[in-house]
Amino acid sequence: MAENSSPGERIHLFAVGSGFRTLAAMLGAIVAGILPAYLGDIYDIEIIEAYRLAVQFAIAWWFLSLIPAFLLRRLDVEFEEHPERLDSLEKIIETIGATVVDFAGKTRCCGFPILTINEKNSVAMVAKHTSEVKDLGADAMITPCPLCHLNLDGYQPKASKQLNRSIDLPILHLPQLLGLAFGMDPKALGLSRHIVPTHRFLSAMAMSG
Repeated sequence: MAENSSPGERIHLFAVGSGFRTLAAMLGAIVAGILPAYLGDIYDIEIIEAYRLAVQFAIAWWFLSLIPAFLLRRLDVEFEEHPERLDSLEKIIETIGATVVDFAGKTRCCGFPILTINEKNSVAMVAKHTSEVKDLGADAMITPCPLCHLNLDGYQPKASKQLNRSIDLPILHLPQLLGLAFGMDPKALGLSRHIVPTHRFLSAMAMSG
């Protein structure tokens, strides 16, 4: 999904995709409870055979669901048509007086889309991005995407274990950074509820201010 969408579209696509996955899980649970009894009545078979047949139906539907994945093709998003996408976030950060630390992975996926199907690789992506930024000397990472924030902050402890090193990089959602710049209370902005503590970052901001 990330390769076939522009940065501005991803937040909406991932949100809709997450909603559809939740709905599919609910419907699947309902069907799983009803299907064996229905098949048992239709084919007049024992309950064990009905459950076996239901599992076979489920496997067949699972293989059918893979068809759209094979039909996907990479869409080349031309930044030349929207050059502002390359540095719009950096401009906001610089406007409020902060210093931008550039890194190669800034436009790459955070790993959230594959979290539920391949947590190990998703966490590896979190580890790569956060450790690279930390090593470049950044005090925090800013993201406009709530799903990136969720993954980079919430799974950073697992990423640290995977790398066998401390990362300790606060992840801020863009509105939180803007709120701090406008003088809002950090607690009101939810900074005390982060997985990765933000107090060092806040102290650094206070000293620089």
